[in-house]
Amino acid sequence: MADWRASLESVAVGLLSLEVNTIRKTGMSAQKMPDVPIALHAIVELYADYLDQLGYGVNQTLLTWAANRIMTPPPPGLDWHANLLNWQPDGATLAITELTNGARTFEALRWAAAAALRLNVGRRGPGTGKPFPDEVRAVITRICANCRQLSPLILSLQSGYPPPPNPQAEDPVLIDGTLEQTAQACFRGKPKFRTTLDVAVVVRKIWDIGTETVLLQTSVQVDGDVVTRISPEIDAAHRDFLLALHASSLKTGLAQWQALFNLVKALCQDLGKSLFGPR
Repeated sequence: MADWRASLESVAVGLLSLEVNTIRKTGMSAQKMPDVPIALHAIVELYADYLDQLGYGVNQTLLTWAANRIMTPPPPGLDWHANLLNWQPDGATLAITELTNGARTFEALRWAAAAALRLNVGRRGPGTGKPFPDEVRAVITRICANCRQLSPLILSLQSGYPPPPNPQAEDPVLIDGTLEQTAQACFRGKPKFRTTLDVAVVVRKIWDIGTETVLLQTSVQVDGDVVTRISPEIDAAHRDFLLALHASSLKTGLAQWQALFNLVKALCQDLGKSLFGPR
């Protein structure tokens, strides 16, 4: 009963606001989100590749510092936070296949993004030596914020699915394993992965948006506040079409929001009857 009540409370808290985004995306695959452990790998691949193309790829030093910082307690001898605050890329980048879906990887990606925001200059590609455009900084900021949010969530998952002491390449590892190790774990189905609703919702939203450009965003609060943001990337020729599309999406979202409110209300009433009704 306690677990069911906690899940219901988590859903109710999530209904305090509604956010509708209209996103520009190239190369759409229409893929359904995979299981959370594989979805985390997809997020790592997107974020690591995006930062690497800007010249801020994760290297072994950054990964080690990040892993040490999130340990409890951190290893003595260095100020891991200060090291991360001052980290700069050196051109050596770990391959995506070497990165895990664990908290250390997301912590490292967070500080790689923080370095990109701090230095604000492209180190690779066409924009080398130039400040980042606003839309690029927006994506980097999203990466930094999302990794800050994911790191402690995944650290809590790791405690429930700890990897073996020295896993081999073919060993099944659900959390904090390479893609091959996680795929092995999912294929074998041992252990069976379970997570809380709030973790699944966070991962789903981060996986959905990825590194795409958000053109329109409307946030509706339960107290009545409505905020709509419009990107300057929208050109005049497509503005009316995108606004109409966004308005239609918002209408659909509000209808679903109301339906969920009614469902939670009914469940709360049933819970109250079961707890306080006549016996």
